[in-house]
Amino acid sequence: MTEARTPRRVVYYVEGGTFAGTERHLCALVAHLDRSRFDPVVLGVMHDLLEEEMQKLSVPVVRLAPVRSKFDIPAWLGVVAAVRRARPVIFHGMLSQTFAGSYALLTAVTMRVPAVVVTNHLPTPAANRRQAWLRRRLDLGVDLQIVLSAWARQQLAEAGMLARRVAVVDGGLTPPMWRDRADARRVLDLPEDATVVGTAMRMEPYKRPDLVADLVRLPGVHVAIFGDGPERSRLAAAGSPRLHLYGFRPDAPELLRALDVFVFPSTYENQPLAVIEAMWAGVPVVGADEGGVAELIEHGRTGILAPATAALSDAVAELLADPERRRALGEAAATEAARRFDPAGLAERIQRLYEDLLGNGRETLGSDRRRRPSRFYLAARLAARRGASAAAVAFTR
Repeated sequence: MTEARTPRRVVYYVEGGTFAGTERHLCALVAHLDRSRFDPVVLGVMHDLLEEEMQKLSVPVVRLAPVRSKFDIPAWLGVVAAVRRARPVIFHGMLSQTFAGSYALLTAVTMRVPAVVVTNHLPTPAANRRQAWLRRRLDLGVDLQIVLSAWARQQLAEAGMLARRVAVVDGGLTPPMWRDRADARRVLDLPEDATVVGTAMRMEPYKRPDLVADLVRLPGVHVAIFGDGPERSRLAAAGSPRLHLYGFRPDAPELLRALDVFVFPSTYENQPLAVIEAMWAGVPVVGADEGGVAELIEHGRTGILAPATAALSDAVAELLADPERRRALGEAAATEAARRFDPAGLAERIQRLYEDLLGNGRETLGSDRRRRPSRFYLAARLAARRGASAAAVAFTR
């Protein structure tokens, strides 16, 4: 009789402090993880909503204080202690941007966790040459870097930030219980018979929420925007009665069917969950023809791609004038999203990658890692450049 194997401990590390795409991707993955094979724990700086979701899934959570500056040594030491106490067989950093989680990743590498994995959700440029150099050295200890799109892989390659092994793996999404159009509009206090377009995003300038807000210029069109950020107050100052700014709403995905068209003009995106949610809800999408959005949409079949310029407004207007085309695009998008972003499929792909990394018997801390930097390589190099406390202070944020 074969003896049951103890599930391997997987430590997921997050450092966003929000409940956005990175955190929701993690929820979808953990919800479908085979607990007979893997034992998940979540560490890091996190939003209350992430902790609540993990509690529903019976996943242990350790909340950590944010490392607020490169001199915040007590917080850094808290990260180190938490990773060491967890004793992972697999460390998986869910990075909201390229340089997130450096302290936790450094700890995992130097304690020789058998498998070190990172998922980079948004490639970001280095703040300076030193930060780039340090991160490249640290990436020598990463066994597998997961990206969600070919666009992200290309961005990291151009920045010299690819790890030795890279896998492009589509994200996953646990679909919500969508409200129907009439019910969603009642919740949002939108006219039942109005034409409504909108988006869901972090309202940062680079995401171009202004291009969505400008759609109020289309005759009779209402614009609904979910999300917070620095651009919200500026757009609110415009004062249009047909511009509805709802801020951050955890139930936003449930309400997407209130929209006739979903618009996403950001050109610097990896694989935005908001677009996937709109597709799965059957809402036709007009998206930017650059970045990861262009990999989500097949132009003319599952949505419309357009430049993030005034041409976006023209594409939306044309789609609003053609209800039959909207219906066909929405149906095709929903079918594609359900096929491509099934969370059970995501979990199985990730688990196969985990088992492949552990396939040579490396399952104990400090096991042979000949292709990795030695236990003290990183600390010694940093100390030589910056002094005895270098490992604590050199990773700029």
